[in-house]
Amino acid sequence: MSQLSNLASRSKSWSTSSRVELAKSCIQAVESDAWSTAGNWLKHSADIEKVPANERLKYGSQLRFVMGTTVKSFLEAYIRSCSPNATVDVTKPTSLGPGAPGITFQVVTETDTPAASAAAAEECLRATPGTVTVVLGVGNQPFLTLVDTLQRVFYYGETVLIKQHPLRSYLQHPYRVLLAPLIADNVVHMVQDEGIPATVAILKDPRVGHVHMTGAEKTAHAIERTLAENPSSPALTSELGCSTPWILTPAVYTEAELKKAALAAVVQKKLNGGSNCLDLQVLVIGSDWDQKKEFLEEVKIQCMATDTPVCYYPGVAKTYKDMKSHYEQKGKALLSGTTDNDVTIVDCGVYGSHDFDNYATVNEAFCPILAWVEVEGGLPAMVDFCNSEEVCGSLSCALLSPKSADAEQVEAALARLQFGTVAHNISQLLGYTTLGLGGMWGAYPGESRSGVGVVGNLYGVKGAVKQIVRNNNGLAKILTDVSIPPVVADVLHKALNVGGGKLGVVGTLGRVWWMLVRRAVHNVGLTVKLIDSDARLPGSAVIAE
Repeated sequence: MSQLSNLASRSKSWSTSSRVELAKSCIQAVESDAWSTAGNWLKHSADIEKVPANERLKYGSQLRFVMGTTVKSFLEAYIRSCSPNATVDVTKPTSLGPGAPGITFQVVTETDTPAASAAAAEECLRATPGTVTVVLGVGNQPFLTLVDTLQRVFYYGETVLIKQHPLRSYLQHPYRVLLAPLIADNVVHMVQDEGIPATVAILKDPRVGHVHMTGAEKTAHAIERTLAENPSSPALTSELGCSTPWILTPAVYTEAELKKAALAAVVQKKLNGGSNCLDLQVLVIGSDWDQKKEFLEEVKIQCMATDTPVCYYPGVAKTYKDMKSHYEQKGKALLSGTTDNDVTIVDCGVYGSHDFDNYATVNEAFCPILAWVEVEGGLPAMVDFCNSEEVCGSLSCALLSPKSADAEQVEAALARLQFGTVAHNISQLLGYTTLGLGGMWGAYPGESRSGVGVVGNLYGVKGAVKQIVRNNNGLAKILTDVSIPPVVADVLHKALNVGGGKLGVVGTLGRVWWMLVRRAVHNVGLTVKLIDSDARLPGSAVIAE
């Protein structure tokens, strides 16, 4: 494969100074906005995820904004980290910005601990000069492969061959625009998926010095077996998901706190049909908590009241049916979904009891299965359960606590939780958004079921073992709606991702104003039948049927 030879040769002359300039060129590629419509990729994404026609405008606007801002903020953070005058200290509480008031994150470091030693060892896993890193494409979120690639290119200084995921082959079109400066400089190349034999041949090629993947644990083990046959002995870094737990601190919840906690849990469970590495999977409840029945009923109500997206990911329908039937046959289904898209709540029992059933906690579901686990012994014992092998992985978790909770106990719990991202009164989803600010995302060091290594940590914090994301506004104000109205997403996209070019703020305001004027004219024309109803809404990410 000529691409591997070219990339391997280029890796020997890939300097830090040229990286910064290429990062700036990639930002210009984002701001060009040409990637937004390249290959009609938003339509293909919506088709795969079976998004209904009446939801496609919102879906497309939001996905475009998230893709652009994720890539741009990551590149900007990398450039800042390379400045000799960089003074950012993410080991102190750091704001997520004006768009997330009251939300902070903080990188936690350790020295002379097993986790710190594992983190240092994982940091050394990289390709050597003269070899190439292969990044295997991700199937569930369109922007993840981009971030994985940028991490290897800029932070580790590697050249990268991207092998696209078979489900998302169309992403080659926006990627070719966004990564154009890297492709032109022979730092990145892409190939389409041509089946397992072709992928195995790439992984066994001695010019491959490292592999990174985001996906399933089973896939990672298969890759490791293949790499063992490569004479270059490439290492594998990975992000493999988790049976993500949420701890409900046993205390007195107000009605508002209880309802918000239940709604936030259900929203987090339903995201992307349950097919996210960070989707909630296990509710951890105190067995003697007085409000557990009330909370369960509120969760059931929200499961039936909130919108239910399609669980589209290939293969997960079988996982859903297997897990669901496993508990239904034992009479342990607390809520049974009527379709493969509906949330089914299963009762695992009391942890430590003779009939505790851990099938839904030791396996990542990646589908709409929600496990209910009760733990005796209060908050410390609940943390012990989450840190145990009874929970699959260590990628992320959340702890919810009402105002009445003992603050010292809550802080002690947050400190003891061994997960890469620990969220307090907020969804762990916010953990991934810290990458553009110097945060990190990955498994707790030394625990491999959620993978090896991290993305992010662009400031190179030594001994970083996890990050804590906090909602300082309290549980009653927990985020329960992660969607963005289409017009807001489109305005934010123009303002933050595209910007005003050389005209700065004036140019940004001009572009936003012109988009809104054109949209108003479009709507008038649609109303009086002067234009076709399928015409593209100006400035939007509308997806043609």
